[in-house]
Amino acid sequence: MTPRTNEYLDRLQPNHPKQSVGMLLPHKEVLFGGAAGGGKSDWLLRSALQFVDIPGYSALILRSTVASLSLAGGLIPRSQEWLAGTGAKWNSQMKTWHFPSGATLTFGFLSSSQDRYKYASSEFQFIGFEELTEFPREDDYTFMFSRLRGPIGSPIPLRMRATTNPVGVGFAWVKQRFVPGGVPINTPQRFFLPSSLDDNPSIDTAEYEDGLKNLGSDMYRKLREGDWSDMEAGEYFPRSLAEIIEPKHLPKNLLLEVRAWDLAGTKPSAANPDPDWSAGIRMARTNSRSDVTYIRHVRRFRDSPDVTEQNLFRTAIEDGRKCHIRSEQEPGQSGKAQVAHFAKALKKYSYAGIRVSGKKESRATPAAAAWREGRIILVDDGTGWISPLLDELDFFPYGLHDDQVDALSLGFNFLTDAKPRHSGPRFGPRLG
Repeated sequence: MTPRTNEYLDRLQPNHPKQSVGMLLPHKEVLFGGAAGGGKSDWLLRSALQFVDIPGYSALILRSTVASLSLAGGLIPRSQEWLAGTGAKWNSQMKTWHFPSGATLTFGFLSSSQDRYKYASSEFQFIGFEELTEFPREDDYTFMFSRLRGPIGSPIPLRMRATTNPVGVGFAWVKQRFVPGGVPINTPQRFFLPSSLDDNPSIDTAEYEDGLKNLGSDMYRKLREGDWSDMEAGEYFPRSLAEIIEPKHLPKNLLLEVRAWDLAGTKPSAANPDPDWSAGIRMARTNSRSDVTYIRHVRRFRDSPDVTEQNLFRTAIEDGRKCHIRSEQEPGQSGKAQVAHFAKALKKYSYAGIRVSGKKESRATPAAAAWREGRIILVDDGTGWISPLLDELDFFPYGLHDDQVDALSLGFNFLTDAKPRHSGPRFGPRLG
């Protein structure tokens, strides 16, 4: 591909040479990045804008969830900053930029296999995946090649572009596709272009590196060095460190207790046979100086919204009014409405929704530190919840599911007034 520009790219010059190289690669399929801080998001957005001055051009950028599209520093806010004052018009409902040429740039998501069929009748000349290892299924990725089409003789090349770090639920298939045997792939159709923090002059390297070091040595190696070696289990919550007691050994002076919920579960279907779970973890602490958190029970299910609501209310009755209830508040009006509905239905209980932001790993860091120090203890009541919990904890953040981890993080931060290293609301008991 020969260098080209347009009025939008003139405003957005690449920050470093590898971004420029990545935008000129002729390969149909390119993965860029492999380490944190390498300018991946800027590269993806610039690549999508390369042909917006040509009539008929259509580009699509995908994330694994709809919420991640609009996070601070995400691609939608970034595009709005970049394109402000140009002839491009933003349609917030469709999440689409319309350019004077008639070209479009759309932002979408693929949370489950059924989401891909939203694009079944569309065609794009550019499809970008942001954080490819966050997508658990390779067939969702490969399906989108069927949407990569254009008229015969068009001057616009068909391009599949992606960015990623070497962590996430899709790590195994992404590695096999782009870094087989640990060697970056380079074929006529497929190319992996590594980029790291050292390639990006716009970032304060020392400050960024200090933040990465807080994630532990294994995660630091992957995010700082772009290490594609196979991931080890037990990076955050090693199963070997689990301490389990019988209910008779539970302290009597439990003064603060919470059931923390992640209510993201849906009912399995043919289109999505392994969806997320709804998970509620009951946790308690004493008022002593022991600084120990006890996990007393986990309720976990996948069902319709009405059954989920029934389970939530039934569990509240079983736990009793002294047990606080907290749930993650999803972004947007629907999340506010859900919390308001539950608050009304649970008015006899101490219920509140808590907005969370930032990466799951950051939110889990305080609980992971306590786990490694032996300050989280499991109470085996014989109902079989411990083994599934340990399976998920052991493989976090690389497993297919992290609903119990999210609930654990929410509950632990509530009980301990922990403050994870991310921008967001203050965690802690809200008893008033």
